Amino acid sequence: MQQFNIVYISVFAFASIWTIFKLFKVNPNIIIETKFIKASTILFILAAVFSILTLFVNSGMMDYIRTFVMVIAIIIYLMLKEGLGNDGFYVNGHFTSYKDVIYYDYFEEKKKFNVVFKLKDTKGEDQFNANLDFNLKDKEKVIKTLNKKMPKKQKRIKKQA
Repeated sequence: MQQFNIVYISVFAFASIWTIFKLFKVNPNIIIETKFIKASTILFILAAVFSILTLFVNSGMMDYIRTFVMVIAIIIYLMLKEGLGNDGFYVNGHFTSYKDVIYYDYFEEKKKFNVVFKLKDTKGEDQFNANLDFNLKDKEKVIKTLNKKMPKKQKRIKKQA
């Protein structure tokens, strides 16, 4: 069991350090942030809670260290912002230039404003989507920024039933 704890501690410590570097690189460049609460955020919070709950089953020193490192890694990841920047957008700490966008569309759903980007794969001819969910209050600012940065790339996407 100690070997697993050492592996977990090593992996999550490395992930924490890596994410801290991403945090300082990404967060200052974002001009419009996405919504904080979304499904992935809730899943990460649940992972932190379940990690803490494991202390009721195992309560050795290595278990405390493992739990501490895992919770810190999750908190640091949750601090990583997503959104639009001046030269592109950021999703999970990954930068995508506006030049790589084939087209984009936006639409309003219940309590959020969605932007869907169709992107070229840099390694091949494949295409994939990236989605960002913004607060409704940022809708006009997002539209204005997208129209300014990519004036001829908006294309209406048909909603699938």
